[in-house]
Order: sequence, then structure tokens, then C-alpha cells
Amino acid sequence: MSALGQTARMVQPNEGSSCGYVPFGAGGPGDLSLGKPETIPPEICNHEAFLRLRAENQDLRVALEQSNAMLRKRHGEMLDFQETQRREREFIAVKFQEAKSLVLRLTNERNSLQVQLEEAKKHLWVETVSDLEPAKEGHAEDLQRLMEAKLKLEKERNQMMDSTASNGVRMREEPDVRNRPTEVDVLLGAGARNVRAEQDLQEKLWEAERQNTLLQEQVKELKEKVSCLTLHLTEQAEEAQRKLQILAEEKMSVKAQVTSLLGELHESQRSLEVCTQEKKKTEESLRIVQEQQQEWEAQMKQQVLQLDQHRLQVQNLEAALKMERQNAREEMGVCSFSSACEGSSWMSCCPALFR
Repeated sequence: MSALGQTARMVQPNEGSSCGYVPFGAGGPGDLSLGKPETIPPEICNHEAFLRLRAENQDLRVALEQSNAMLRKRHGEMLDFQETQRREREFIAVKFQEAKSLVLRLTNERNSLQVQLEEAKKHLWVETVSDLEPAKEGHAEDLQRLMEAKLKLEKERNQMMDSTASNGVRMREEPDVRNRPTEVDVLLGAGARNVRAEQDLQEKLWEAERQNTLLQEQVKELKEKVSCLTLHLTEQAEEAQRKLQILAEEKMSVKAQVTSLLGELHESQRSLEVCTQEKKKTEESLRIVQEQQQEWEAQMKQQVLQLDQHRLQVQNLEAALKMERQNAREEMGVCSFSSACEGSSWMSCCPALFR
């Protein structure tokens, strides 16, 4: 910018009303005096070509300053835009890594919860089966044995009752049977024993039924525990499902944010391309203006050379005129010493001196 400003320095006439001598070049790098005097004659100041060149030079300087200011502004905007894009890319990368780590963590938690659920189900099932099978088999065998013993005792009791009844009839019919009380007593004692055995068997049946009831209650409690555990595991699975749903929503939100940021990034890239194209156009305009400025500077140099040539011609003409005037004065001095009689003839011979 400084080099352009220095090369743009050209003829700057004074702003006063008089058209006196104006400093030319001001001694800067753009000085176009070429070793000549640094002033312009007053007859050149109001020349039409000079005024036009001065106005065009001023317009070129203003255009160059505006172009340079616009280029500086565009350059600053481009740097700010690049910094903003860099920060946006870093922000997107950080958010993407956070979302990725969150997805991995929730996926691992879901897998671990599923594994724990499966293991709990298997463990509970194995414990329930291992607890119920032996007790169930043992109680079933005891109940079967008790039922068989009960049937056997009932059969024996019926047989004993039948035999007792038949013996009583025969005792009434046959008087000699009364002579055998020992057999009846034996049969009655056996019946009493059978009654006691039946009572014992009934007690055992009641005990077996009570144990069976307790076993059923235990089975019911185990089923309730299984239901509670299943409900708890179901709640954990639902909680994991809710977490997964929340994770999916967060993932969609992050994806939407990333998509939006990518859209903004593409839009910023398009804006950057537009700014780059405008910068190229501005640089091209600046190059054209600089070329025009160089052409005007070349023309100004040519005008200065022509002015110098004209100045030399004027000086030569002034010197020649002075020489002619000096010669004319000398001739007039010589002729003043002539006689009066020769005055009329001398005046007729030198009419050019009186013109």
C-alpha cells in the first residue's frame, strides 16, 4: 500500500487562486521531474490537458485507496471466517467424540444388563428346580407308601371284621365254640392292634398332608419370589430400554446438530468461495487500475518531457529575441551620430526599426 501510495504521487498544483509555480514530485519515490526544475510554469497550470491529468490522477489515487481498504477488509473477514470455521470444526469434533463415547457406554451398559438378566433367570430357575425336585419326589414317594399302607390296613381290617362277624355267628350257632375263648380274644386283640395301626397310619397321612401343604406353601413362596425377581428384572430391562430410547433421542439430536453444523460449514465454504472470487475480481480490478496508473504515469512523463522541450524552445527564442534587440540597439546607436541631412535617407533605408 505504501509503495502504491508513493508511486501514485504526481503533480499537485496549489489550491490558491493564483496559478504560480507548483512543487512537482515532492522529492518522493514517485518524483517525475527527471532532474528538471521542480516547478511548473504558470502558463501550464491552467492547461486543459494538465487539469485533466491532475483530476484523473486524483481519481486513480482515490480508487487505489478504496481498493486497498476493501482488500484489507476482505482479508480480515476471510481470516475471521477461517478462525470461525476452525472453531466450529473443533466443536463438532468434540461433540462427535462425546456422542460416540456416550453411545459406546450405553451400549455396554445395555449388554451388561442383558447378560445379568439372563444369568439371574438361569440361576433362579436352577435354584427353584433344585429345591423343588427332591422335596417333591420325596413327598410323593412317602405319600404313595402311606396310601399303599392305608389300603393294605383297610383290607386287613375288613378281613378281620368279616372273620370276627363269621366267628360270632358260629359261636351262637355252635355251643362248643364257647369253649374256645382264646381264639376270639386273639382276634379281638388283633383287631385292636389293627385299629391302632390304622390310627397311626391316619396320623401319618395327616402329617404327610401337613408336610404337603407346607411344601405347597414353600412352592407358592418360591413362585412369588420368582415373580418378584422377574418383575424386578423386567423393570430393569424397561429402565435399560428407556435409557436406550433416551440415548437414541440424544443421538438423533446430536446427528441433527452435526447435520446443521455441516450445512452451516458448507454455507460458510460457499461464502468463502464467493469472497475468494470477489477477491480475485478486486485484485484483477486493482491490477487494471495499476496498469492504467502506469500508463498515466508514462503519459505524464511524456508530457513533462514535452513541457521541458517547450521550455527549452521558449528559452532559445527568448535568447534569440534578446540578441536581436541588442543588435537593433547597437544599430540605432550608430545611426544617431549621422548627419541631419542623411536623416531622411537613413530613415528611408531602415524602416524596419520604426515598426
